[in-house]
Amino acid sequence: MKNVGIPRRDFLKRAARVLALLGLSGVIADSFLFATKRFRVEEVVVRIKGLPSAFQGLKICQITDLHHSKYVSMDFIEEASKEAAALKPDMYVFTGDFISEDKKYAAPVLDLLAALDSDLGSFAVLGNHDYWVDGAYVAKEIKMRGIRLLDNASAIVRRGADKICIAGVDDLWEGRPSTRAAFEGVPKNMTRVLLSHHPDLAEVLLGGERVDLVISGHTHGGQIRLPFGYAPVTNSKFGQKYTGGLVRTNQTQVYVSRGLGTVILPVRFNSPPEITLLRLVKA
Repeated sequence: MKNVGIPRRDFLKRAARVLALLGLSGVIADSFLFATKRFRVEEVVVRIKGLPSAFQGLKICQITDLHHSKYVSMDFIEEASKEAAALKPDMYVFTGDFISEDKKYAAPVLDLLAALDSDLGSFAVLGNHDYWVDGAYVAKEIKMRGIRLLDNASAIVRRGADKICIAGVDDLWEGRPSTRAAFEGVPKNMTRVLLSHHPDLAEVLLGGERVDLVISGHTHGGQIRLPFGYAPVTNSKFGQKYTGGLVRTNQTQVYVSRGLGTVILPVRFNSPPEITLLRLVKA
């Protein structure tokens, strides 16, 4: 009788294809269903020349790009905020894109952020999605809850006789950012930390201003990062430079968080959601 079975070599090839498809299906399912909810705490030491002694070891918790919407739930944001509170930072900074789609999502998420307690308070700037929904409304809701909105403005933070400046600028895409206005009246020799939703601002708008650290988000780490860290989409004019982590430029250093939420597609691959704890130390 003639053997009509599948030759061993063909069988192995077909089996490999099936396994590859199953593996790809698993990766896709994980990226949509689970990876968007597995946040990571990134602890980063940032060295700053001339940091006042009283601020040695200052802990800044950054929360950014929450994009509260039907795709990013309050349960997930609440879980992340509990983790942020457990870090016990000295200060919180919120670097924009609180919501997406509808302004009804603003109040719940801002109530949660306003409840986070720290010795030196909380500071915020707006992002492009806040503007796309209703920037004036989001700004009003932030201020109502006692979070300091730094819209081309600064705050002087004190510990004993020592001081540092925390400044913030309007969104690069949708606002009118001005580092000159943000640092108006701030002594040149004072340590300066700048909040900017979009990291590209560090390349185009710093001018001659001294800035020791820029804290940003916006790029989401690309949301999808291929092997070797390549992100096909970055929403930055500078390619892969600002997809995430601490970046040093000729003038300053920029920390870019991957953020917590997602946009366009509720998917993350090789770019997990992030809460950041920055620890400032004297260079």
